[in-house]
Amino acid sequence: MPFDYFLFEEYHRGKESLIKDRQRLYLRYFEGKEPVWDLGCGRGEFLELLRESGIAAQGVESSPDAFHLCKEKGLNVTQTDLFEFLERAGGESAGGIFSAQVIEHLPVELQLQFVDLCYSKLKRGSALVLETINPECLFALVRNFYLDPTHMRPVHPEMLRFAMETKGFCRIEVRFSGPVEGKYLESPNWPSDSQNDEMTKAVMALNHFAFGFQDYAIVGWRP
Repeated sequence: MPFDYFLFEEYHRGKESLIKDRQRLYLRYFEGKEPVWDLGCGRGEFLELLRESGIAAQGVESSPDAFHLCKEKGLNVTQTDLFEFLERAGGESAGGIFSAQVIEHLPVELQLQFVDLCYSKLKRGSALVLETINPECLFALVRNFYLDPTHMRPVHPEMLRFAMETKGFCRIEVRFSGPVEGKYLESPNWPSDSQNDEMTKAVMALNHFAFGFQDYAIVGWRP
């Protein structure tokens, strides 16, 4: 049987309402910035958020199933390869670029090319937001990253920061999200005293490493 990747994502990605709630925090980077491009828009959750906020947006998706789902929702989506879309687009024509859970599907040379192309297509004063799996969370690495057979390699946030800085992006920030529900401890839930302080620190560090934030988004602005 052929591998139905769209069905695979439907099964493992989570409900659309859940993804919309998670991605809502990125809207503030695109307020007053148009048009916003959602590259690899998938089922169109972020495009729906942009539409609800009155922000003009364009989605790009290569999967026929995801593309048709977005069209059924009345979203503005083009079915094409994201690199073809970027190479055809005019320079400094995007008011913002968003891409969630895409860059980890690319080999390293295309990851860097992706950042370069996005920079050249952004209007000055506009943001690039790239969300991906956090490789510093062991649960996310084992359970989320290696679950998907199309993932190429984990993308470390400091590598992306460096790539964006050297290209010319400024005001770069990394936002972590999605701690493992029911397993992540924000603070110790047991009595603490001087005799077990070091043990508490070690346990909390291990808990953060194992069950911390599953995703991160790096945000950079074109000056």
